[in-house]
Amino acid sequence: RLKDNLFEVIWDFVLDTDGLKVSTPLSGTLVPFIPGDIKNFMAEVTLEKIESSFAKPIEKFSVKAIRTPGRFDFIGGKNELIKGYLLDSGDLYASVTGDFPILFAASGSIKQKQFNINFSNIQADLHSISKNLTIEDFQLKSGTLSGNFYLGGLFFDPEFEGFLDIKDLVVSLGNFLPNDLSTKNIKLVANDDSFKIENVLLTSGKAQVGFAASLSLDRWMLEELKVHLQTLNKTLLPVDCKLPIMNLIANLNFNLEMAFSPDLLDLRGNVDVQDTILSLTLAGNDNDSEKESKKSNLEVVMDLIVNIAPKSKIFYPNQENPI
Repeated sequence: RLKDNLFEVIWDFVLDTDGLKVSTPLSGTLVPFIPGDIKNFMAEVTLEKIESSFAKPIEKFSVKAIRTPGRFDFIGGKNELIKGYLLDSGDLYASVTGDFPILFAASGSIKQKQFNINFSNIQADLHSISKNLTIEDFQLKSGTLSGNFYLGGLFFDPEFEGFLDIKDLVVSLGNFLPNDLSTKNIKLVANDDSFKIENVLLTSGKAQVGFAASLSLDRWMLEELKVHLQTLNKTLLPVDCKLPIMNLIANLNFNLEMAFSPDLLDLRGNVDVQDTILSLTLAGNDNDSEKESKKSNLEVVMDLIVNIAPKSKIFYPNQENPI
């Protein structure tokens, strides 16, 4: 509607996907600088609520765009959290500052079917990020992230270049490990369409675990993910897994290789299990049983050697009933 030279839009808008929901209403205003001339204007859009399955809701998120000859300037969030510009030539700049968990500056260009964007001075407090997440049994207790990153090439076939450093990371995996998982340094290196993490030493209690991973993309889609995990220096990793069908307490020694692609999961290696207490409940989630089972095209290949030490204890349906 048009009132007093002000265009106002009220739109009942809902975007609901598996992981993200933007709820109604969306409201906006458009103000021409000169009555009747909308070539130069200021527009503001407010989303009442943005929800997701992995983060706390964001309420009343506003974005303001100002159009003047040759450029768009934009401001978003509280206290101008996000600000930048886009020129008619395709050049752009943006920065995220203030109390946002991840800070960075982005500069580059978008022209025809290609784009080139440099993300510089990336900084993050991982504990601050974790406070905004709602992922069950996962918490980033401490750690910092820094780095520089390039993203460019064709829209449908991008290239990546750069690195991200994670230092002094401490992670809690509540229903899986009794001790926190920590490491002094993780370096993620990107080159073309691949990402690599090498020679990471993880500790959990007295256990030491070597970790390495690589990921390759085919355009924007996952091509393959490879992970290597191995306990080191004859140490054992204590686990305390609480799952819908069982509880497992044990100490593990392992050397595992996993390869995952959209149509294949390949898991190989060996696992030695000691001091085992396994409680079987076989009580799955009733909601899961009510859902229709979906056919999967994923092929699973396993070549595992599992050695279970003597004197393991197995109970069903609780720890008062040994098998």
